[in-house]
Amino acid sequence: MANLALDYLADREAQLTWLLCLMTLDRMIALSAHSRCCEKLSFLHPNKLPLACPSHHPVSKDVEQRVRSLSWTNYERRSEAAIQRLSSMHEGVVRAGRILQRKNLEEPFDFSESESEPEFDAWTDDEPHRDRVRGIEKDKRGMMDQRGKPKAPDFWSGHDPQVLSLSAMLVREYYAGQPEDGNLTTPRQRDGDSWLKDCEEAALKACRGVMNMHRKKEVDIQKLSMVSMFCIMHNLTIIVRDDASNFACKFAKTFQPIMRKYAVRWPFALELFKMSKNISERNFFNYPEAQEGPRVPYAIERNPNPVIRGPFLVVAAFLMEWVRFIRETAWKNAGFGSLRKIRTIIENVEPRYDPTVYPLALSAGEAKERGERVQLSSLQQYNTSPAFDTSRFYSAADYRDLYLSGEVTPVDVVRAILPLIQLDGPQRGKHAHAWREIRIDQIMRAAEASTERYKNKQPLGSLDGVPSAIKDDYDLDGYSTSLGSMKEYAEIPAEGESSTSWIVRKLEEAGVVILGKLAMHEFGLDTTGNNPNHGTPPNPFNPRYYTGGSSSGPAYAVSSGLVPLALGSDGGGSIRIPGSFCSVFGLKPTHARLTSWPGANHSPTCAVQGPLAVDMQSLVAAYEAIAEPHPSTQFPPLALQPSPPVTKVLGIFDAWISRAAPGVQSLVRGLVESLAAKHGYTLVPIDIPFPAEGQMAHALTVLTDASTLLFDTSGITPANKILLALGRTTPSTDYLLAQKLRGMLMQHLAHLWKTYPGMMIITPTTACAGSPIRGGKSELSYGVNDGNYTLQSMEYVWLANFCGLPAITVPAGYVIPEGSKDAGDVADRDVEGKIPVGLMATGEWCSEDALLQFGFDAEAAGQEIRCKPPIWEDVISRARDEARANRDAVRE
Repeated sequence: MANLALDYLADREAQLTWLLCLMTLDRMIALSAHSRCCEKLSFLHPNKLPLACPSHHPVSKDVEQRVRSLSWTNYERRSEAAIQRLSSMHEGVVRAGRILQRKNLEEPFDFSESESEPEFDAWTDDEPHRDRVRGIEKDKRGMMDQRGKPKAPDFWSGHDPQVLSLSAMLVREYYAGQPEDGNLTTPRQRDGDSWLKDCEEAALKACRGVMNMHRKKEVDIQKLSMVSMFCIMHNLTIIVRDDASNFACKFAKTFQPIMRKYAVRWPFALELFKMSKNISERNFFNYPEAQEGPRVPYAIERNPNPVIRGPFLVVAAFLMEWVRFIRETAWKNAGFGSLRKIRTIIENVEPRYDPTVYPLALSAGEAKERGERVQLSSLQQYNTSPAFDTSRFYSAADYRDLYLSGEVTPVDVVRAILPLIQLDGPQRGKHAHAWREIRIDQIMRAAEASTERYKNKQPLGSLDGVPSAIKDDYDLDGYSTSLGSMKEYAEIPAEGESSTSWIVRKLEEAGVVILGKLAMHEFGLDTTGNNPNHGTPPNPFNPRYYTGGSSSGPAYAVSSGLVPLALGSDGGGSIRIPGSFCSVFGLKPTHARLTSWPGANHSPTCAVQGPLAVDMQSLVAAYEAIAEPHPSTQFPPLALQPSPPVTKVLGIFDAWISRAAPGVQSLVRGLVESLAAKHGYTLVPIDIPFPAEGQMAHALTVLTDASTLLFDTSGITPANKILLALGRTTPSTDYLLAQKLRGMLMQHLAHLWKTYPGMMIITPTTACAGSPIRGGKSELSYGVNDGNYTLQSMEYVWLANFCGLPAITVPAGYVIPEGSKDAGDVADRDVEGKIPVGLMATGEWCSEDALLQFGFDAEAAGQEIRCKPPIWEDVISRARDEARANRDAVRE
């Protein structure tokens, strides 16, 4: 770690500051060989940092030598002042080291005004011990002012020895005399006039001064040195954890924004929050402060946007890109300027540019005490039909059961599917419009390997041999990545490295057979799934409707029965909207829970990756396979991830739900009533401030981010050129207002979950019932720009993306399609061309477990109303025929 730090930090003083911090931590670990302090600092693993020997407690020689080489060599060109600063810093860390090294931990320092030489008893006659005591007395006097009180540290200098040594005193005394069982829940009792109280007061005074100046915008705490920030956080941590302290927890939160930045570069900074009461209550890092938002009247005023489709889109896109007046007029009419109307309410809110909330890993004991993450017994409520009953969808478990029985093999299944999705050759497959690229040789190799594992009775797990496919924004070795466009965006790996996306790699490691790349809306910038570049898959229930987007291909492939699960992505409902329109299940995880490594997240503050599946069992299996964290992420493994309580509380924002079409409302409210009556859910009324403005803030953020990435619009479809032109029109002040509103909304949501722990916010997935293709072949060839539909489809989904929340969509029923009698009303199962409707539950950060449990309950509650689309393929029957033909061929 020290070597890495030296390579990363170019400035010599910055290097020295970092190494001094490492030395101090090294001393702390040496001190705590017998206590739980060592566990608290276990993130400094011996493989990462050369630790001190517990028996002798010396400073790591490697670190010490490098510090000395930095401190005392090659300073001919440096001024005396610079040398003095470095010398002072070195003095501080050496003093801190001696304090933490002291063997007699049971006796606190006695800050007295006497400076006389200490008297030694007979047992102190050895010279080394006498020297240590004298050195500590010298350190003690150096830390005191003329009144005999500890001097306050000057954090702004970053070179004051008191910065490190005072923090060392607090840490040393806090852990001194603790019981051997390591129970540190209660601080050591001390007298009111003890030296530690003086140290706390000195630390508190200095910390409060820094925070007050930062609050008044008189200083920028980003200019604090790393060692100063480290010491401030430890001072606050030690004080805040003490129940007897009058230190207000809210002061520690002043440093949260800057510590988020430190944590990105230095992961140990994140561990500091583990020791602080105000953070550890929820076991999260970056959790927003619970603060109720303003109570404002619920009112939505929107101007209608012009609907442009067909060839006229080309002209409109040209005008939007080259005529500023038209661009600005369209931007205002779309409602992007609405944030200015609430400026006075949100202008003093801390902007939130990144909605990521990290769960802090549980210990093995805490994870065991928590118990099972998801109660899979709920599956029994749904899977009551005989095995492989063609009246229901086939799950991933059905494929595994068939493979284990030997009735069919993964090769049989692949051979059954490939003719249906074939892109090349004399006859395209009937479902080829949902696929963008297929590599038959790679697919067959994976299927044959899985077949061999089952033959040898060594399957990899529940997903081995299960067919799946991935959206065209994932990288996969051997495939191109176009993001639905005509250009190539595949990650270029280093020689000998793989470009396959991390979560795709996890599916492959689970034995899943990836059947190629699936269609998507170009760059994921709208919610229909329309793609003039590669073709548009129709809705499996009604070919006159879109599948929804941008994960159009994954939703189609799952709904039509070709695969039981697929991977999509979601920056503004792109998993949940097509999941709703195609009557499948879709999970949008907590922001950054699933990594896009080694590729980039093209919408880094809103987009995530996630699974779609035919049933909840398959959805859980897929999520568990892909949720293994990449080593670079701060997220812990699922087994050690804390989960908010599962309380079966549903939050209902009734005025917001009333924005949906009548048929959609009826289905959602009916399913909610069934969940309450049959599955024990409680309904509570809630409010969310500024839902309309929040939706515009999300759209503004996504389009601005996209226009920054896609500055060259040549070759992009006209509909997306219009959207990117809107993104380039956004002033920086409006972008900042959007992030301020994000911060307010996250604080309000934290308040709701503090009021109703474990609550899930219930809404329709979309306000509209499907998206009809009104322009026919011309619309499919040129595209469509319909801002009115886009806003309707994203009425509810934006909240999870903008605020980083997990959400799940589940089938809720069907409505009668447009153009039919009683269009929009609830449809029976036998209505031709019916359009699916989804219900969405949005949970607290990192509450995927609760959402999955809810999904099982919703699946059971809605099993009587769900049916397959008319184009559904019975892949298992086809695979059986394939297996039978193969056996007959072998006999012959």
